[in-house]
Amino acid sequence: MEKFILWAIKDKHIYDSFNEKTSVTLRGSRRGHINHRYNDTSFIYHQLQSLNLYKDYLIGNEKLSALVNANPFNFKYNKFEKYEVNKSDIESMMLKLGAIDKFEKLSITAVSKIVLELPKNALEGKQVQSIYKLCIKHFEHHQKPIEASDDVKLFAKKDEEKRYFNKDEVFYNGNIKLPKKITKTKAILDFPRRQSTTNVIGFFGINNLNEINIDIENKEIDHTLTDRFKDLLEQIKEYILVYRIKDIETDKTADAELRKLQNLKIVLCSSVAYKIDDEIYELDNNDYIKDTHEYLIKVDNTKPLDRIINDKFGFEFQESFADIIGLVFDIQETHVFRSMIKEDTSYIEQIIRNDIGSDELIRARELLGKTDEYYSFWKTVYDLKGKEYTLLSDDKMFEIIK
Repeated sequence: MEKFILWAIKDKHIYDSFNEKTSVTLRGSRRGHINHRYNDTSFIYHQLQSLNLYKDYLIGNEKLSALVNANPFNFKYNKFEKYEVNKSDIESMMLKLGAIDKFEKLSITAVSKIVLELPKNALEGKQVQSIYKLCIKHFEHHQKPIEASDDVKLFAKKDEEKRYFNKDEVFYNGNIKLPKKITKTKAILDFPRRQSTTNVIGFFGINNLNEINIDIENKEIDHTLTDRFKDLLEQIKEYILVYRIKDIETDKTADAELRKLQNLKIVLCSSVAYKIDDEIYELDNNDYIKDTHEYLIKVDNTKPLDRIINDKFGFEFQESFADIIGLVFDIQETHVFRSMIKEDTSYIEQIIRNDIGSDELIRARELLGKTDEYYSFWKTVYDLKGKEYTLLSDDKMFEIIK
């Protein structure tokens, strides 16, 4: 392959012919009428392309070349230096002869073969995530699932061990974080969370974690912590809503997202027992689980709420909260909600005004039944007097203020 490219570049006759056009003369049905049709390529160029030497050959990423291309091209072939041929010349010629520069341009047959051969070409799983990400982008472009899927083995993690599993054993869901005790018993695809679950399952044909049947056996609700967290959630609802509706233009859709948020119920528990596959487990601290219409988060109830949110394990609680918001809205980008429960509301508001704008904040408040002018005025008064502002709507506002 290297010699072929060198020849095509250095042979002036061949190289120049790539820029020529051939003329084919066609006689029309009318007497004396002649049509001229011009092909896009010269005859020799057409013949070389027809060999398909570089069909489904990906250039531009040498790290992945060994996993993508059956016979990786040697760009360091010593004759290239001898004849002063640089990499850009080589890649340009390869593109002319049928190579591609983007993974999504590969045929689905080529993509399927790449995945099928990963257990042999990447035994330890190195670069597998990168290949899987490219496969999902390919699926987004073409909506074609992997071929020969019954024979596919996928790199996944089970009980702290990463290895290849049969496709029908593998699970994924980008939106949820199941309790560790569940995920330890299932082979979870080695793929980042918060990716499109629909696309990952659509391409690989694997199992959806969300379809695992979980029954709550027992729960001990800490009503004091739950009520305090409910108050905190009410204070930041408008900010959550801003991030959800900032790219939504229609009021009808924004109202639908508001209803999802209004129906959200999070319960903090000192213990939660659940059953899966006839086995009973206890939820670990800061893990969460869905129970019909509410979300249960197991917490260490010997701590006050601010420590639960902000101590050294606070990130886990914040992560669970962000996951729940992601599930409610069916979105993948949830990182902004992690910090929302630990930051001061005035800080969050300033970030929103700077990054998103005041109009969206006003819109979110109006959807929640608040009047922004009243809110801004009285919040300032409360702040100046060192009082916590907790007015949630205009109803009976002035009686409460009085």
